[in-house]
Amino acid sequence: MDGLFYGVNSIVSTTWATRNQSPFVGERIRCTDIGNREFYWNGIVWLPIGSNLIGQSAVASSITGTTSETTLASITIPGGIMGSNGVVRVTAHYSTTNNANAKNLFVRFGGSVAFVNTAATSVTYVVRNEIRNRNALNSQVSNQISSGATTLAAAILSINTAVDQILTITGQLANTGDTITLEGYSVEVLPS
Repeated sequence: MDGLFYGVNSIVSTTWATRNQSPFVGERIRCTDIGNREFYWNGIVWLPIGSNLIGQSAVASSITGTTSETTLASITIPGGIMGSNGVVRVTAHYSTTNNANAKNLFVRFGGSVAFVNTAATSVTYVVRNEIRNRNALNSQVSNQISSGATTLAAAILSINTAVDQILTITGQLANTGDTITLEGYSVEVLPS
């Protein structure tokens, strides 16, 4: 037999960037650059098999001694993985110095602010944020997920999700004597 045949149940190891651009329905791949995640082609988009987790960590990362916005975590969202109505869901757990000084918590997507909130007298803080494509790969709305009402306005973005984008979790102190610690995070992609 000349060449290889990849059946529906065969899994080909590849990177996201070099995945088959003309797949057949049911084709499966394992992306070695996204934590060996497996995907299948449904005829329209590549969908993950199993968990939608793109990145996670429980290794603490802290800021102190500076008032500059500082990156605490950086995760690559592979181009095209969201689809035109997909979602990136970010959950970040912080601990902060317990005083009245402002401690700004950010999620940036493609360099743009998708979420910002200020923690002051809280010792711990949990950020849940969703960035949703709006029926296009270059139009998003980003909201804080909350069990109740929030006073935070939605962020309107125009990031091209057809190409790799960096999602960063950052923090910024108002007082150099304070500390923000990112205790852990998870980033999920729910493709359309």
